[in-house]
Amino acid sequence: MGLNFKTRNEIMNRNNRGILKDFSYLFVLLGIAFVSVYFLPQSISRIVFLGFILAFFFSKEDYIWFAFFFILTQGPGYIFADLGPAVRRLPLYRITPGMSLIPMDIFAIVAIVKAFLGGKRIKMKLRKPLTLLFGYICFISIAGAILFGVNIGIATWHMRWLFYYSFIVSFLYLIHNGRNVYRFHILLTPLVFFILFTQMFFIVKGVEFINLLDPGYRGIAYIEIGLLRAIPGGILLLFLCYIFSFVAAENATRLQKVYWYFVTGTCLLSIFISATRIWVIIFSVILILYGLRHRHGVLNIVKVIIIFAIIIVILFTTGVISPAYLMRGPITRIQQLFALVQGKIYEVPTFQSRVMQQLPILIDIIKENPFIGYGISYISEAYFNVNLGCINTILMFGVLGFLIFVYFFVRYFKLLNSALKRLHPTNPYRNFIQMMAVTWIGILIGYFSTWDFFTIHIQKTFFVSILIATTEILIKEAYDQERL
Repeated sequence: MGLNFKTRNEIMNRNNRGILKDFSYLFVLLGIAFVSVYFLPQSISRIVFLGFILAFFFSKEDYIWFAFFFILTQGPGYIFADLGPAVRRLPLYRITPGMSLIPMDIFAIVAIVKAFLGGKRIKMKLRKPLTLLFGYICFISIAGAILFGVNIGIATWHMRWLFYYSFIVSFLYLIHNGRNVYRFHILLTPLVFFILFTQMFFIVKGVEFINLLDPGYRGIAYIEIGLLRAIPGGILLLFLCYIFSFVAAENATRLQKVYWYFVTGTCLLSIFISATRIWVIIFSVILILYGLRHRHGVLNIVKVIIIFAIIIVILFTTGVISPAYLMRGPITRIQQLFALVQGKIYEVPTFQSRVMQQLPILIDIIKENPFIGYGISYISEAYFNVNLGCINTILMFGVLGFLIFVYFFVRYFKLLNSALKRLHPTNPYRNFIQMMAVTWIGILIGYFSTWDFFTIHIQKTFFVSILIATTEILIKEAYDQERL
């Protein structure tokens, strides 16, 4: 598949010099941001990031700025990760006591303003379900704050992640075509190699790479048997690059295919080494569904596995990791998935704890107000559990809110199915739209088990917003291609 406009290979084979220029621009921005955050006073850093915002407002290459701020939000290798206890962190702009803004907040505000002032207005096909969903969320959030109480700190944080859904509109209006979508995604891909590097550094040195810049920022994570656990910083950045690499490789040149296979293989290895079971499942399901849906899918999967094996061999031969480490660590944890399938939850202590201890606590709280939930309140803050996925939706927005979420998923898949039925088999956007359906199957696996993709954290809502806006752009471009 290729995201082409006038010819089938235009995106992949044209303007390579322009792409290299974009890479240079992005890495200069990241370099300046890195120096200002980790080596300069906050007072200087504040000025630098305000300069970034100003440059974005007058820039015509909006996809570069979205890539830049998306990277900052995701914190690859925990660099730029915005946690309160951090000594060296992104600058804060204090508005009132208990309320402050970070650079990504200001970017979100300026982006929506710029989108309405100068962006290309595109009528959203998911406008109705999204309006219903966010209208309900806002109403219940306010009701929860009034009925169950909230302070300014909690309210500010929740308003932040809610407002990040405005990226659906700003990304749609400012990026607005397939070329810019491709440029945005390709700019993210080099970061997957940096994320893997930080994981390897942790395994070899026994200390997180970020701690060299900000001592004590992140503690040491262990697998149950005492081995170091190299959890990737920027998991959603990995995820986005992973799904895009499949699409980009389909109509690339031979040399470009090698690059995209290395991106895919690196993402798989990063997840595998992390020994994070839910992400192993999500990545594996996407890989299998990709192989089933595409005529060359199985062959491409074999090529990805070969690249994966090559990287493993390189790590073995250089002594970075050992076969014993993989057998005792990641492989042991992944084998626990088979125990779960057989109902032997006692063999997986973390899962047993979630089902037998954490879930009943949340269920008891939900039973007291099951219909509309607790919105933004002290109760939601106290009982929100990052390991229980969609149960958190019911906690915050009740059974009614959960059903509205399900309604949105149904409408989303209906939109994709309708588009695919209307598109000619040779339409260059067809495979990308199919890949979006596969991606959301993976998301829903996480959502209905352990991973809440939709609330609380700004990196999650930014990610989901990009996916929704990208879907709208691709379907619009696909229909435009049909009319040609």
